[in-house]
Amino acid sequence: MDSALIEAAIGLVLVYLVFSLSVTSLNEAIASLLQLRGRVLYRRLQEIFAGEAEFILNDPLLRSLSANGRPSYIPPALFGEAVAVRLRDYLDRIRDLRKAVATEAAQAQALKEAAAQSLADLPAPIQDYASGLLERVGETASDIRGEIERLATRHFDEIASRLSGVYARRMKLFSAIISTVLVVGANVDSLRIVNLLLADASLRRLLVERADSLGEISGTPDELAAGLDDALISSLPIGWDCAPAIAFSGIPDLACGFRPDALAVSLLGWSVSALAIMLGAPFWFGTLQRLTNIRGSGSKPEAGRSS
Repeated sequence: MDSALIEAAIGLVLVYLVFSLSVTSLNEAIASLLQLRGRVLYRRLQEIFAGEAEFILNDPLLRSLSANGRPSYIPPALFGEAVAVRLRDYLDRIRDLRKAVATEAAQAQALKEAAAQSLADLPAPIQDYASGLLERVGETASDIRGEIERLATRHFDEIASRLSGVYARRMKLFSAIISTVLVVGANVDSLRIVNLLLADASLRRLLVERADSLGEISGTPDELAAGLDDALISSLPIGWDCAPAIAFSGIPDLACGFRPDALAVSLLGWSVSALAIMLGAPFWFGTLQRLTNIRGSGSKPEAGRSS
């Protein structure tokens, strides 16, 4: 019985692994189709620059990162460089002004007026951003553009870190929706799966064999997905067929006819499956390897048997 339970657990984990990989693939496809990462980044930059983010994003190097001018990722150093380039005229005049302050007062006044005019030529939100950066540059700094570039780079690095959390939360929401749809659509009922596996020894052995073969893969998502085939998918104890093992057991099964108690059991089984699948393929692959190792170490060769 212990062996049957371990084999049933291996089969259940294999189901979770297959559907976790499916959710990951669908999630990435949807995020790519909706350009989710780029939208999140663009929206945040628009908030920072009060709707004038295009002024910075129009930098040729930044635009080259995406066909539509809204890249999904911007290297922080490149962002800092772009800010310094877009503010180049203003920063050059500030540099000349600081040099002149120590020499000729009249020239310093002219340069101050020129710097003010150069700043006025920028969009208002960009003026505020440039002024905020300049306040953090020491009066004695000789390389003002370099300092501005470093400050903008550090600022954007902090923005990107926070956006990663926003993006991760969006992806989790998508994962929850996709998992729920797949679980209900394919009737991935954890309780039903366990019952089927305990009742069918041949099915358990088949899934254990497939689990052993998957356990030899290094475990990257692409390699794991390549290890799946139609034969494996079709052998999984899922779907809406009324399995004889369930029908004769008396256990309520929604696939064998609608009953309130069967619906309650299915809702519980679906909930368990959806939550489990959201743990992700790496988690279930590691669990599968541990279970197959436990099973392999549990059986000992018979004494006295020769090959």
